[in-house]
Amino acid sequence: MKSNKVYILLFFAIVLIITKNIKAQSLPIHEQYVFDYSLENPSFIGLTDATIIKLSHRQQWFGVKDPPNTTFALARHRFKDTNLGLGGYIYSDQNGPNSRYGIQVSGSYHLMLKSNRTRKHILSFGLSFKTQYHLLDESNFERDIYDPIIKYGKEYSIIFNSNAGILYSTTRFFAGYSIDNLLPFSDKLYKSKNEPKPNFLHNFHLGKVWEILDFNQIRVSLSYKSDFKIQHQVEGNLRYYYLYNQSAKSKHVRYQNEIWGGVNFKQTLDRGNLSPLSVAPVIGYTHTKYSIALLYEITLSPLQKYNYGTMQILLAFKLIHTDWKYWNDFKVPNFYYDF
Repeated sequence: MKSNKVYILLFFAIVLIITKNIKAQSLPIHEQYVFDYSLENPSFIGLTDATIIKLSHRQQWFGVKDPPNTTFALARHRFKDTNLGLGGYIYSDQNGPNSRYGIQVSGSYHLMLKSNRTRKHILSFGLSFKTQYHLLDESNFERDIYDPIIKYGKEYSIIFNSNAGILYSTTRFFAGYSIDNLLPFSDKLYKSKNEPKPNFLHNFHLGKVWEILDFNQIRVSLSYKSDFKIQHQVEGNLRYYYLYNQSAKSKHVRYQNEIWGGVNFKQTLDRGNLSPLSVAPVIGYTHTKYSIALLYEITLSPLQKYNYGTMQILLAFKLIHTDWKYWNDFKVPNFYYDF
């Protein structure tokens, strides 16, 4: 067992280190992670002993003709009596003449650092592989002006990529890092002479839960994304949760009922363009196994003049496997706060 842990740790360490000289074309980066951090860091897969399924649709820029929209379905699971997690998602992203369809499969390993009856400290590693089908439809482009780049037909490409992450978490705190675009594949639909070279995208994230009164919580998370060259963005999430059934105080963890609301804020830190991007109120409700959430994003950039905002809806289902999980001979309550 010890040798297996060493090999796994070395594997993830090598993945994060060897990327120094690799360049890759960035796959679409969606804002969906505000409802599930495993979309940004695969280390979150299998962190809690439950099977979780989520469905989401995001409709951008109401008031704009043929606005972008994104739909995804996600699942994550931890195998019974193991420290291994498995998950992934499929998605459809429509943006004008560009249609993208993709799938990602993620695996994770969770190493218990310390455990007692009320608290656990876990170091998690995750690795994902993804593929994307990109369709570019130029058949409806106007032909009154000649452009040698445009072929006025349909083109497609298939892109392979990967990302990896590491995460430290306790019952009410997490700190993680992930990196996107690990494989040296590029999108052939982009002309290399006309497009800048893509870079790695680094993601840093923190989260904390504060118990303020019985059955009341404040959950805060921060995220910083950067390629350390031209792209820099910071995001903050603030949420208030009211937990209104007895499982919130029970040593045996059962399905939790929650009513919550909050706000998400995005700010670009790009050189020469330091400005807010959007603010998004969000509300949600969980009853036993089922959850629903609704987000309305208000654009703060110059695009605000041309649209009425963005809507996103999420439906989720959680199936807890057991009241307890056994790691290091300690009974640890099977409860993980989902950001």
